[in-house]
Amino acid sequence: MRRDSVQKNYNIYIQAALIACHANHGLEGFRPKQLRFYLHVITNWMEYFFEGPGLELQNTQIIRILNSMVDKSSLKLKKRKGLHYYQYTPAGLLESVNEIVKVDGLDHLEEFFFKHHFVSFYKDQIGRLLKNESAYLPKSYEIEIKHLLNPSNLLEAQIELVEIEIEKLRFRIKDGKKQINFTNSLLAQRIPLNEILSQVEKHHPYQLNYQKNMKEFFSEMNEQMKKIELTEAP
Repeated sequence: MRRDSVQKNYNIYIQAALIACHANHGLEGFRPKQLRFYLHVITNWMEYFFEGPGLELQNTQIIRILNSMVDKSSLKLKKRKGLHYYQYTPAGLLESVNEIVKVDGLDHLEEFFFKHHFVSFYKDQIGRLLKNESAYLPKSYEIEIKHLLNPSNLLEAQIELVEIEIEKLRFRIKDGKKQINFTNSLLAQRIPLNEILSQVEKHHPYQLNYQKNMKEFFSEMNEQMKKIELTEAP
């Protein structure tokens, strides 16, 4: 697994575990082993989606994640008695919360349920943590936090994205039916399959035409498969 893939693939759970560490060890800072434990606890909720009872990361992976956040000034590193402790910066905590609640694409269903549960259940605690990180909070910032931690916003955004995907699928289904009818009408006229393929490519190009055009793609198939892909598969 590449270095950056762990944080990318499991980012939501990592950010939630970091917030949990901060909630319990904020003033003194937390150790890498504590993050490893909280990550295991949190992903144990999602046991069905992992090979074991939770996400098992090596100590080196945990330290790499923490140090990358130190490099971005999201965490600060403290050393006591030769041991490394990590603590959020105010900007780092807000960044982690934003990572959990942001909507920049359709979530995998299990991730959406995790985010919705996490925000619903811990919104008051997270709100207090955010307020504690700032010496002075204007009213506008308090309103922003309240909006940020409103699970209804997550739900509404997810529903909107799902509706967009449904609309795209409906269009593809409709276009697929049109293509089948178009193909069958040409077959009824006994037009050769290769000529039909050229007509279909012109009037109903498939989505990956920019990678490999339809004629080239179909040249890899036998005649039976060509007919199936033009009259049934869509």
